[in-house]
Amino acid sequence: RVRVQEQFGAALASGDFDRNRLPERVAIVGVAALPPLYLDLLAGLARYVDVHCFLLDPCREYWGDIRAERDIARLGEEIDPDEAYLTVGNPLLASLGKQGRDFLDLLLGYSRVEWDGFVEPAGDDVLHVLQADILHLRERGGDDCPPLPLRPDDRSIQVHVCHGPMREVEVLHDRLLALFEAQRDLRPADVIVMAPDIATYGPLIEAVFDSAPRERRIPFSVADQGVRTENPLVEAFFELLDLGGGRLDAAQVLGLLDVPATRRRFGLSEDDLEHVRRWVREAGIRWGIDAGIKSTWGLPATAEHTWRAGLDRLLLGYALPGGGRDLYGDILPYDEVEGGEAQALGRLQSFTEALFGLDGRLRERRLLAEWGTELDSVLDRFFEPREREENELQLIREALKAIESNAKLAGFGEPVTLAVVKAALRGQLNAVEGQPGRFLGSGVTCCAMVPMRSIPFPVVCLIG
Repeated sequence: RVRVQEQFGAALASGDFDRNRLPERVAIVGVAALPPLYLDLLAGLARYVDVHCFLLDPCREYWGDIRAERDIARLGEEIDPDEAYLTVGNPLLASLGKQGRDFLDLLLGYSRVEWDGFVEPAGDDVLHVLQADILHLRERGGDDCPPLPLRPDDRSIQVHVCHGPMREVEVLHDRLLALFEAQRDLRPADVIVMAPDIATYGPLIEAVFDSAPRERRIPFSVADQGVRTENPLVEAFFELLDLGGGRLDAAQVLGLLDVPATRRRFGLSEDDLEHVRRWVREAGIRWGIDAGIKSTWGLPATAEHTWRAGLDRLLLGYALPGGGRDLYGDILPYDEVEGGEAQALGRLQSFTEALFGLDGRLRERRLLAEWGTELDSVLDRFFEPREREENELQLIREALKAIESNAKLAGFGEPVTLAVVKAALRGQLNAVEGQPGRFLGSGVTCCAMVPMRSIPFPVVCLIG
């Protein structure tokens, strides 16, 4: 990417290119910030075509010198704020507008023709007065700008203190219902709910909004949760990889069998899973493949509570019941596996043996191309997808191919660990577009705190 930028900048500087290949004009719309390198390239391009930057500026005054109160206090020992022309201006803008301030201040260093389209907020409630104070860079509360008397019926800005994330979402639902009741012309599509960690709040929003009675239901959609959250098999695949080289905790291993595609691959039903959970618990299986693996964790090489020891008890108990007293080869049989349950036990054995074999292979260092082949075989070995689920696995296969292709382009040919591959795979999957129709749908839009997302919405809610 850096090489392409250098070549592009050099071509603009020399003018040695076909001008007919350039567009008539370039428009930059709704960008919250750009690094200096991009601005330099746009400035170079502006020598040949019109470049229009449409930017959201909350303040019509120059606000490049404003600083938050805590920042001025920190600089007070080294710099005199008055001599440096530093001021707070508007406290909210100074504390929350740093990125926009620096970007707009950076733009002033380039040759330009400006056009302003500021609009005076119309209204006398708290929200409109606050917007007007930011627009004119006023700090309310002084002699020049007296405090605003608050009206009991003014709900234009609301702040709610809640004791946990679930309660936040419940209060959000209640306040939205009250808002729709008070403003009959307000539609759910007019509301956006933004959260800094939508992956955490998304399931809570779905739980609260979906469980409401019909008369209190609010249509909604959750965007930006990422490929892993919106595709359960992708999440299950990463959980499977996390087991490689790990403790193989019993709860984690059994969690994989909650995935229907994995149960289908090993022939286990939901009823079988209930038996398996009971067997694992009562046979004393807790973690670790066998005694030898414990030494890698700096622990005594004892077989107690490992998978091998527990499975030996289960299999021996079906073959030679000991009545809870008789030992065979120092193994106490687990006698509770009877009749047709033996099939489920055999399938559990097949599943765990596949996991044990995978554990050793995932500890190795491999070339990225070899990792692609290995992980593709993991998908086939552990998942039997249905039609929609096949699309989820295809996302993983395409991401693995993209990583291998990028490695070839970069000339990278060194063996790497699984941790490197997982990090690259997560980055590749996060770059994939989410499912369409989740943003700007017909109901309340719930999304991450992405810049410029709040512009089309009359009501903006922040949680988290």
